[in-house]
Amino acid sequence: MPAQGEDDPAKRAVVHEWENWAALNSDDLQSPKVMIFFLDHLQSKKPVLLNFDCEDKYQRIRDWLVREGRLAD
Repeated sequence: MPAQGEDDPAKRAVVHEWENWAALNSDDLQSPKVMIFFLDHLQSKKPVLLNFDCEDKYQRIRDWLVREGRLAD
């Protein structure tokens, strides 16, 4: 399965949701569990954003956020 491109609509939607979530959850951004918190948010509030083909959605979303400068590597 090919990797999803940088202009992928799923990536843009997830990064946009990260920006919204991060603005409302700034205290969680320094936690080592920030990705778990964000994934829980997506699963409970925005599950449609997880409707993309990928075996490891956690890693894919983390990679997107790191590449976009939203999350430290």
